[in-house]
Amino acid sequence: LVAGGAANRRVVRSAEIYDGQNNRWASAAPMLHARSAASALLLRNGRVLACGGSSYGTVLSSCELYHP
Repeated sequence: LVAGGAANRRVVRSAEIYDGQNNRWASAAPMLHARSAASALLLRNGRVLACGGSSYGTVLSSCELYHP
C-alpha cells in the first residue's frame, strides 16, 4: 500500500496497492484527508493506521484507519 504524499507542491490523498504476484499496481480508495509524511502501521487484521503528517503546512493530529 502506498498512500498520500506530496507531488509538485501538492499534497495528495490517493492510494495504490501493489500486487506482487502479478507485478501490477492498482488504484485503491483514497484517504479521507490529503497528507504527507504520515506514519503508517500495518495492523494484524490487515488494515493500516495512518497518523499525523502534514497537509499544506498544517500539522495533522488525526489518524485514519485504512482498509486496502
